[in-house]
Order: sequence, then structure tokens, then C-alpha cells
Amino acid sequence: MTSEGAVVHEAVRAAWDSYRILDKRTPQEERRRAQQRVQAALDTYGRDEVSRGAVFLVGVLTAHIIGQQDDGEEDQLDPFSDLIPAVVCKLPGFEPADPAQVPMVAGVLTAAAMGMDTVVWRDRFGAISPEEALVHNLVLELLADLFDTLVEEIGATDLLMRDTFDFMMGGVAVSVDVNEAAAPHVGLDGQGMGRRPQPGRHPLTAPAVPDGHAADLGGAPRPRGRRRGA
Repeated sequence: MTSEGAVVHEAVRAAWDSYRILDKRTPQEERRRAQQRVQAALDTYGRDEVSRGAVFLVGVLTAHIIGQQDDGEEDQLDPFSDLIPAVVCKLPGFEPADPAQVPMVAGVLTAAAMGMDTVVWRDRFGAISPEEALVHNLVLELLADLFDTLVEEIGATDLLMRDTFDFMMGGVAVSVDVNEAAAPHVGLDGQGMGRRPQPGRHPLTAPAVPDGHAADLGGAPRPRGRRRGA
């Protein structure tokens, strides 16, 4: 494991690649390369470091979602009464999700919403089990859907992550101040990603993503795996 709050950038990339592998929209060749990167990161740095990468990304995406909104918006998404409950309530609907892992995952989300370093917070509790790591990946899926909805652009989250990885290539390990996660170097001012939801459309219910993909946390998430009751 790397130093406190720092994660090897290959592990962070592998954590996002794990999400991309499950995303049915990922082209086959990209999926193959993502699988190779994940395996290389696991072989070099170990499963726990890749799991810490997922925790890091949960913090980054949560901060971006919170920071993407204008102060004073009538339909502003409240992280504690809207975002966290919406994510947590969706997790039991995924068949692979172990309900016993939800409290820890909710703690990571809460730490992110409070402006804390999610990796530092989670490291206090020891190694991340495979069962918990899976739930963090499901949280990434839900947060990615929500961010795409907020900026009204399918794939905006992936563009954001690609810009982040390009930025990270300058060093070996990274940490993040979630209060500054929406800085221009990760691309929020480019690639069409600065748009806000239309007035009167709450981000949890705005039907912004077409073609059968879930647009919000209030509806069913994209069926990348079998869900309970399906």
C-alpha cells in the first residue's frame, strides 16, 4: 500500500477500467485493453491498491457532482439528503452487492461529501475485502450515471476520467483535495461538460440520457449485470 492518502495512478486507472469493462457501451477493443491494464495493475500493485483506487474515484466523482451545481439553485442536489440516500438505496438492488458492505461504502460517500480525503478515511479501517471493492465499483456506476445526467452528455464521466488520468501521468502516486476536485485541469470547462441541468429539472429525475440507459439514480441503473428480482 502506498503512503497515506496516495494511490498509484495505475491502480486508479485500473479501478476505472473495471467499471468500463462492465459498461456495455465500451467497444470490444477498448474493453480488451482495459482488461490488460487491470490485470497488469493487479499483478504489480495488488488487489488492495486497485480497491483503494476505486475509493479515490468515489471521492473525486462525488466532489465533481457537488461542485457541478450553481449555488442558490432551487433544485440543487443536497449531498446528505439526496445524493447519499439515493446511492445507498440503489445498492441492494444489485444481485452481487453484499448488504453488509453498504455501511462502509456509505461512510466513504459521507467522507467525500464532507470534503475529506476518502482514501485516508477508508485506510483507517484496514484492507478492503473483495466484497467491499465490488460495492465501491457499483457506486462508481451510479455516480457516473448521475454526473452524465448533470452535464446532459452521455460519456461525460469517461471524458473527465481520461483527462484526470492524463494529468496523473506526471507522477507515480496521487492524492486529492476533494474541495478542489473541480479544478479546470480535469476538464470541467471543456468537452461540453460545463452545462447545468435545465431549470425545474431535478438531477435525480431529469431524463437526460436516451437509448434505454438510466438517466438518474431515481430510476433503474443500467443493467450491466443481473439484478435481484430480474
